[in-house]
Amino acid sequence: MGPRLRPAPAGRPPCGPRAPPRRALPLRTAHFRHTPPASGPAPLGSGPAPLGAAPPRGGGGARMSGRRVDAKVVLLGQEGVGKSSLVERCAHGRFRAGPYQNTIGAAFVAKVMTVGDQTVTLGIWDTAGSERYEAMSRIYYRGARAAVVCYDLTDSGSFQRAKFWVNELQNCEEGCRIYLCGTKSDLLEEDRRKRGVDFHDVQDYADEIKADLFETSSKTGQSVDELFQKVAEDYVNFSAFQVMTEDKGVNLSQRSSPYFYSCCHH
Repeated sequence: MGPRLRPAPAGRPPCGPRAPPRRALPLRTAHFRHTPPASGPAPLGSGPAPLGAAPPRGGGGARMSGRRVDAKVVLLGQEGVGKSSLVERCAHGRFRAGPYQNTIGAAFVAKVMTVGDQTVTLGIWDTAGSERYEAMSRIYYRGARAAVVCYDLTDSGSFQRAKFWVNELQNCEEGCRIYLCGTKSDLLEEDRRKRGVDFHDVQDYADEIKADLFETSSKTGQSVDELFQKVAEDYVNFSAFQVMTEDKGVNLSQRSSPYFYSCCHH
């Protein structure tokens, strides 16, 4: 009589060839961008851009987030200088004192401006200021008609960082008009000793790169409307100049308009 087989313990499969191990499926990572809740309705066409999504180039009647945009405007600057607060003041006319969530990628808002008897819709891109997202920020300023380069009036290091972005624009977007924007001027009203960036030094630099200079406060609204109004006016004035020169047969590649000044001189 042959050997007796012992029954397998409960829960254990009987002896025999083992089934091949199952291959582990690769993990999929989902990216989310958190936008802090804001009181009040957001304007049509505003909202965060998908992480890594490439925005349309330039203006000229492009459509962004369902709204027709005449001119693409990008905000650049070091993390924490107040770019998102600047957009909040411009688009919604308000200031939120609470901490902001750092921008990842970029956030978009459309702002309708009036210049004379014309209306201009600015497509404003608020880009991430962290150095980790530099490559991503380059995606968003491609084809921009205007760039608002921000720095904190109380932080000299942020002004040096602003110069980095100016150099980036000079090398990559020669046709983009630059506006230097000092932020948090309300802190200087409280204590003049907090100023970390000399006004005359910045003015000399602005003259060198042919940029307009504004010192703003998103908290009080100082010079915020004036900044974006100037952007809209420059866009309209350049568009009129472009039509005039095209009628006369002028070669626009010569960039004789101040809106298409060459930034690549040092």
